[in-house]
Amino acid sequence: MTSPLLNYRISRSVAKRADSFLSLIGIRDRIPVATHARSHRQWVANDGDTTHRTEYQLEASDIVFDVGGYRGDWAAEIYDKFGCEIHVFEPISNYCAEISDRFVDVDRVHAHCCGLSAEDGSFSLGISDDSTSQFVSGSQSETCVLKSVSDFLEERGISRVALLKLNIEGGEYDLLEHLIETNLIEVFENIQVQFHWFVPHARSRMKQIQTALAKTHAITYQYPFVWENWVRDAA
Repeated sequence: MTSPLLNYRISRSVAKRADSFLSLIGIRDRIPVATHARSHRQWVANDGDTTHRTEYQLEASDIVFDVGGYRGDWAAEIYDKFGCEIHVFEPISNYCAEISDRFVDVDRVHAHCCGLSAEDGSFSLGISDDSTSQFVSGSQSETCVLKSVSDFLEERGISRVALLKLNIEGGEYDLLEHLIETNLIEVFENIQVQFHWFVPHARSRMKQIQTALAKTHAITYQYPFVWENWVRDAA
């Protein structure tokens, strides 16, 4: 498991690259870098990866969405702990192949080589290990496939997802806004999301989403621009 110190160094490295990029397009001063840094220090101090990210009351019959699966580490922890059915969405072909190989003998973990979005499509991603994003350039790029979240739910006959994890390097804003606008947000019992600070108007968009989420869900933990979780209110 990656150490908290290494995670912090990775975060600082990503921050520097993103800050340099954003300064070129004139929006660096509007990015809440300081908030992210404070939250990350608190997250590390509280050992958030251990105390929050897999602490749920899940059953083996539950469905989990891991959107932004990277190499499948989080999905593996959730499966080992609860035995849930997990759909892992990873649009980068090499990472998706790695996830597929990792769970080749596990029938209840499904790797999908695409991202989830409001509609089918494609987009270009800058590839830079765990900071891969459409908003931050990397040494390589790849054209990635997007799958409509509503179509995916309908095709699979899924009406309830016990846990949605979102770590899609800026794409979380569009996806959550779409889920809220279409009321599909109510399909998801828990929403574990990492809002990214290097997206234009990140703070205002995050707050708008949080305000809308509060109508159907309640916050259970919150480290702004690091990780937070929302649980659906009881009907």
